[in-house]
Amino acid sequence: MEGRKGTIYVVGKIGGNPDFRGDFARARDRLYRERWTRVITPDILSPLGLEYEQHITICNAMIDASEAVYLLGNWKTSPGAIREKFYAMSRNKVILFEEDEDEEQPVRP
Repeated sequence: MEGRKGTIYVVGKIGGNPDFRGDFARARDRLYRERWTRVITPDILSPLGLEYEQHITICNAMIDASEAVYLLGNWKTSPGAIREKFYAMSRNKVILFEEDEDEEQPVRP
């Protein structure tokens, strides 16, 4: 499909974020408008009651299945999102930011 960009995974804060579903839905809508073919979001895992490490393992597999990751503005306040960013970097994924990225980098988990 000409003009389509492929698969992108959205990274953002879930724990302690009462509007995480809304955050991911807004990102999904935006990315589809930007012509991404598939947008994968981790909020679909929340109702499953997974342990933290199980959740991260599945999220890493979703990152592996994507060409790029999109970091929501709240990613720096989530230890899981920080881990996902570094995992994506280790896999040489394209990393896009909802907000302009500054020079400050988070500490590795």
